Amino acid sequence: MEESWCLEDEASLLEAIADCGFGNWTAIGCRVNRKPSDCKSHYESCFIRNPIYDGLPDMPLRNTPCQRKPVPLKLSEHPPRPAPNSHYSLSLAGYWPARGEFAVEWDDSAICESDLLAKLSFDCDDDKLTRELKLQVVDIYRRLLQERKSKSRIVRDYGLLVPRKQTGVGDKSTLKKCQDVHGCLIPFMRLVTPQETEKVLQSFLSEMKLRDEITKLQDYRREGISSLIGAELHDKLAKQRVQELESEKKRPSKEELLFYYVVKQSGISLEDTETIPPALYKNREKPLPVFDITGTLGVEKLTTSEKELCCNARLLPDTYLSSKSQLIAECIKRNGLRLLDARKLLKIDVNKTRKIYDHLTHNADIWQPAL
Repeated sequence: MEESWCLEDEASLLEAIADCGFGNWTAIGCRVNRKPSDCKSHYESCFIRNPIYDGLPDMPLRNTPCQRKPVPLKLSEHPPRPAPNSHYSLSLAGYWPARGEFAVEWDDSAICESDLLAKLSFDCDDDKLTRELKLQVVDIYRRLLQERKSKSRIVRDYGLLVPRKQTGVGDKSTLKKCQDVHGCLIPFMRLVTPQETEKVLQSFLSEMKLRDEITKLQDYRREGISSLIGAELHDKLAKQRVQELESEKKRPSKEELLFYYVVKQSGISLEDTETIPPALYKNREKPLPVFDITGTLGVEKLTTSEKELCCNARLLPDTYLSSKSQLIAECIKRNGLRLLDARKLLKIDVNKTRKIYDHLTHNADIWQPAL
């Protein structure tokens, strides 16, 4: 096309434009080892405004920015296509969303009759009776397909593909308040759409709210309250009374206060339950039984200190050994292990994790990371 451009240069230019994008002449010039202005002028004169190839229309330049138009949303006739092997796809077993068909259609035995329809042919030599019989066979099959399509549409539109999902419509708070009514409506929910079912549940919920308000007003009237201000004051005082009762339950009783006072004056330790008189000890909670690990799996692999740790922390030896190996491996991997990381790794009770961590740190099996 131009004497200064050979075939290899033309091919390199087109490849660079495809890779770097049209208009990125700086990068294109670096790819073909030419000036960006030369690449631009050569491409426009030879490939865009070439008089030999006048088939391309002259595209006017627009200074206004291109605005994207919204794409209208069209609802699909069929249910959405779930991800393979998902819970929703398993609930649609027997239905092919991509094709909108069922694995076993309504009156599926009529498919055998379709073989007879495939062999059916209309000839010029057929008499009037034979032709009418053949037309009746075709009409029967056509009505069968229409009925099958109608059945499939009813199953899709009324939520019969996933009955549990259909019965679970509505807000959780709505279903919790209308649980009894919802259970009675389940047999009828398959005959109406989910939107209609939601309207019915909302109407029952509105009725229940009105009944509750009427009952509350009747209670106010029995208490002698005749104004809304008095009702607000009554509710406020009732709330305070409930809080006072709850706080009183948390306070220690007189017997417990007397017990701790006598024990403190006598100098008896609260842990020494043998020296406390039974009359004073009866109000205390019973201590937990001793955690015996004798004969459990992995107890022979523990040292004396580890056995004491398992008894005090109420840990099985197998669980302790597994936690120990995890912490040691993670400590070697990270060159140190913090208590917070140990709790995230073991995911057991934080107090038990602390005891295991302190024991391994004391024995130098694990160490804290250097600051």
